[in-house]
Amino acid sequence: TASGDYSSLEDQQAALIALQGDIQGYQPSFEELETLHSQVQAALIFDNPHTAVSIEGLRSLNQQLQANVQEQITETGNQILTRDGTNLTEEQIKEYRESFKHFDKSGDNKLDRVEFRACLISLGYDIPQVAKEGEPDTEFERVLSR
Repeated sequence: TASGDYSSLEDQQAALIALQGDIQGYQPSFEELETLHSQVQAALIFDNPHTAVSIEGLRSLNQQLQANVQEQITETGNQILTRDGTNLTEEQIKEYRESFKHFDKSGDNKLDRVEFRACLISLGYDIPQVAKEGEPDTEFERVLSR
């Protein structure tokens, strides 16, 4: 990943923006492939015994790559804003994110009360037992309001 070899979030973001520029630099080649594909289709050639890769597959992968890089640029920007808006260090933010991802078993970027409590405990916060699902929990609400 682009984030593994850089010392700061700003360095990571700069590397991702450079990567985005590199990807965009290949756009003319991709457009040429699209033109060639159209010519091959017009010649009624539908099978290519030399490759299993289709233009549709390449198009999809290209779009996914562009979207993923943009998502990482946005995420890194959000991390910079979070870091600058709090007294947290980059290491603390990274620890919190890793803990959150670990306890987000469904992968939907949401934690239920039990997962949230476990996440906070793993980060060293002493949280009393959570009320049963659906019941109001004043201690939980107090912690959230900090």
